[in-house]
Amino acid sequence: MLFDSHVHTAVSPDSEMLPAEAARLLKQKNIGCVFTEHADYNPSGELYFSVDFDVYPSQYLQYRNSCVKLGLEITLLTENVQLNQALIAKHNWDFILGSIHWVDCWDLYFDDAYNQLGEKVYSRYLQYAAQMAQIHDFDALAHIDYISRYSRLPEKNVLYAKYAADYDNLLIALLDRGKLLEFNTERLTKNEPATERNLFEIYSRYKQLGGKYVTIGSDAHESTKIGKNFDKALKMLTKIELVPVYFDERRKIKCTKI
Repeated sequence: MLFDSHVHTAVSPDSEMLPAEAARLLKQKNIGCVFTEHADYNPSGELYFSVDFDVYPSQYLQYRNSCVKLGLEITLLTENVQLNQALIAKHNWDFILGSIHWVDCWDLYFDDAYNQLGEKVYSRYLQYAAQMAQIHDFDALAHIDYISRYSRLPEKNVLYAKYAADYDNLLIALLDRGKLLEFNTERLTKNEPATERNLFEIYSRYKQLGGKYVTIGSDAHESTKIGKNFDKALKMLTKIELVPVYFDERRKIKCTKI
């Protein structure tokens, strides 16, 4: 079964999707999913954007089965390695998705590092991600192009051709520690050839450096977006010869019936 390994429900602060609603849609689409609820510490050590741990995962265990897995999306920061590890140790999670939402105390969604630093912020983003890949516990690195979603610069794509050395250092750091790369399908919605070419170059290089597996995630916050753009993603991954997987109790399992 193909799995959407990046889905948020109503226990995360930015979603209203009920888990039962998600489960119904999964059955219709004949795919599985991992609920990757937010657990984000800021650089001050405050759990500022987080799942309600009084509800999750205890009230979600009823949904956990062969098609629905329970995980976390954690923000990777220099300051929160031990805090994240404590969250991971609290429960028997299926999957831990690591994300770079902050860089050097800049919130990449809210702050204006783009105009302050110009394209230097792109290089620093990749360098910081490589550093975090070496010190955190997680299973796959989420949305390598996250910064491109919110960039205020004229060129939003962090081009592999321009930042090849930084990309390679990040990919090698992941591979050296046995961490996977997520293929996030959110930016495929815009049908931008330049974006798709850049993603193809990044994941092709991941393959060349020894990568074999990826998780696929829609980053859905509403039920209609679960599995969105997976057809495009699968065509690209098939061409590159990368194999989609999901995680069950943090064990990697190949997707079937693709």
